Amino acid sequence: MSQRCWATFPSIHWRWLTWYGSAACQTLTVGLGAVTGDSCLHFSVLGAFRVDRDGHEVDLGPRLQRTLLAILVVDAGRVVPVDRLIDLLWREEPPATAIASVQVYISQLRRVLEPGRPARAPARVLVTQDPGYVLRAGGDQVDALRFRALARQAHDDLAAGQLAAAAARLEAALALWRGDPLPEFVGEPWAVAAVARLVEAHDLAAEDRIDAWLALGEHAQAAAELEAMVQARPLRERRWAQLITATYRCGRQGDALRAYQQCRAVLAGELGLEPGPGLRRLEAAVLAQDPALDWHPVAAAGAVVTPAPPGHAKAQPPGPQPAAGPSAPSLVGRDPELARLRGRLQGAGSGDGGAVVLAGEPGAGKTTLAEAAARLAAAAGVTAVWGRCLDAATTPAYWPWSQVLRALPDGPEVRAARQRLDGDIGGEEEDSVRHGTRLRRARWNTAGIDVLKTLRRILVLRERLFCDQFVLMS
Repeated sequence: MSQRCWATFPSIHWRWLTWYGSAACQTLTVGLGAVTGDSCLHFSVLGAFRVDRDGHEVDLGPRLQRTLLAILVVDAGRVVPVDRLIDLLWREEPPATAIASVQVYISQLRRVLEPGRPARAPARVLVTQDPGYVLRAGGDQVDALRFRALARQAHDDLAAGQLAAAAARLEAALALWRGDPLPEFVGEPWAVAAVARLVEAHDLAAEDRIDAWLALGEHAQAAAELEAMVQARPLRERRWAQLITATYRCGRQGDALRAYQQCRAVLAGELGLEPGPGLRRLEAAVLAQDPALDWHPVAAAGAVVTPAPPGHAKAQPPGPQPAAGPSAPSLVGRDPELARLRGRLQGAGSGDGGAVVLAGEPGAGKTTLAEAAARLAAAAGVTAVWGRCLDAATTPAYWPWSQVLRALPDGPEVRAARQRLDGDIGGEEEDSVRHGTRLRRARWNTAGIDVLKTLRRILVLRERLFCDQFVLMS
């Protein structure tokens, strides 16, 4: 590798510069900021690269000269060595005059950026600092720096429960974006990394704004924005969780479940993965209509973000919740069925377990008879739990077993089964998503049955399974 030699002149170190000027830049105090004479410079990278002086675009000259300044703006406040500038401008084939060319570009840029600077006066914008050059600019003069500062302050506001302030700052931060960052430098190695960092910061800020809206009760606005956001970044699970939460709070439970299924299909198709545990718990909470998902106004002092999916023990299964009573109600014309149910319950009490299927046309009274069975069980001191499939198109496989496990009294075996159910233990080592789904369904079924084996005198009611069948197991 060839050795490059270049000389630097001692630079004059200024402690502080206070400037009072136009209304746009009043009382601006900077270490060595991009304030020149009676003008103020603004550097923009959140869109097409440009430099403005007092609201008017500055002509930055030929492409390499513009590229050099863009590199320094991206690293504003940090020294960029001359060797690195040469590598980035010409890559692996720099000309013999590369160092001289860089010096010429810097000189021309200084004249453009500081046209009123007296001869031999030290530069205050593009400053020579061993071993290279540094752009001196205040945080409000580079849109990327301003964006990051606003987003960081808003994130802190959100964590502190200052929701309105967070939403306002995030609106201001996202409004700084005029399009894709630095489009004229697409493919340049230095720009690829810089753009990736900016885009990630933008995505986080947009998601923080959604959290602020959800905490403020702006669910419809959040849901509308999220429809486009999940399409733009379909692999970001945080956005899917926000969309599920927003649509659920808008009274659109079906849309919330469809959003989960869409997320699951995207992750399976793109990555061969299932949604993470958080999303799976969120889906379970939606199906259970868990009150923890409801919106509650909060005081400004409390920290509020998108609610985490509820834990296992708090999720309650939907559907009829049988209450204990001294005797079963009188059902007209159902005496034979009630007698058989009583017989099965008595048999279960003596260790002779089994299953009963209630089959019939819709509206024939299957659910009413099942509720009567649950009351009979409660009167006999038998625990009764429910599992229900409301919608076969959006309900996950073996969802009734999930509801049963969540409703059972807590204990070591039940906790272990819940962990197996949610995939918290046991790896996903299948060769394909299809095989993984089959194995996971088997685990769910096995988890439920294994737990029931350890319990005594329990009644499980599973509704709308396979052609609206109702299964009672004891």
